Amino acid sequence: MASDKTKAKPSIKSRQCMFVLYPESQQNIIDYVQNNFPCAWALHDKDTWEKDGDGHKKGDLKKPHIHFVCKFSNPRHFSGIAKELGIPVEAINRCNNLYKAYVYLWHKDTPEKYQYSPDIVGVHEFDVPSETFGVCAEEDEQIKIMLDMPVFQDIEAMAKWAYENGCWKVLRDNYHMWRDIQQERKAKSISGEAFAPINPRDKVDPGFKVISPSDIF
Repeated sequence: MASDKTKAKPSIKSRQCMFVLYPESQQNIIDYVQNNFPCAWALHDKDTWEKDGDGHKKGDLKKPHIHFVCKFSNPRHFSGIAKELGIPVEAINRCNNLYKAYVYLWHKDTPEKYQYSPDIVGVHEFDVPSETFGVCAEEDEQIKIMLDMPVFQDIEAMAKWAYENGCWKVLRDNYHMWRDIQQERKAKSISGEAFAPINPRDKVDPGFKVISPSDIF
């Protein structure tokens, strides 16, 4: 199933992920996932385009496609999943809320889209999540992602990165801690030395722009 042409982007690692496959050209990959991945899936064959675009008009049917939601027992690198399936790593998306991703399989909370029956959903070694499933696990996952964040030139860049990586809530709720961690890492990257945790009372490095998350979004 693997493809040597599959390129890995900066590693993203998670227990949960989502992706879309097309029966027209990827049936062998679909069969593989349905038999080997802990996942839920649904065929969408009545979705329509919401806007005019290249080669289609608003209201035209989209190509039939299958949405997959996966939940692994241990975190997996998206680059490894992509290599195993022979698909671009960009096709794999993070799943921050397993319940919302699951009910999207039949468009439960998106009334503007075609309403499928929940009966279209198939599962393989996948426990159907409750509405409150993973609330604590979701925050834990966000913290792990934030701990792997790179060094940024200012807080605005860090905030945008956190937002784009699904970690906005953790950043917002613990803003001063993440700001201090980022400041410490910046100092460490400049000197190459290990630094003790920064005292919140210490004066902020004037080279590190400090702003409130509320100033960004």
